[in-house]
Amino acid sequence: FDRFKGQHEVEHLKGTVEEGLKKYKALAEKWGFAAEYRVGMGVDLIDELEELSVQVGKDFSRTVYFAGDLVFTMPSIITRLLHARTGEELRRGFGERWLPLIVMPIRI
Repeated sequence: FDRFKGQHEVEHLKGTVEEGLKKYKALAEKWGFAAEYRVGMGVDLIDELEELSVQVGKDFSRTVYFAGDLVFTMPSIITRLLHARTGEELRRGFGERWLPLIVMPIRI
């Protein structure tokens, strides 16, 4: 939790995330794929993802979205509270706007 003590730390986190995404973009381009990345930061994950999807949809007319839904082999109360509804909320929000979303389970 040391990273979130002020605006400077949030900007540093955003920079770190962008550096990582640039590496993945370069790797995809090295393999011959067209690639770009988008970054969103906010309190509500679902709101940020929906906002990014609107931006991407404006730039690319035939977009298909992919998401991972965490599946815990030994879930606790905390993991259920934090992760249980994310996939469902994404499906609902994207479905309301007729955006194609493929949600893949990720076992942890």
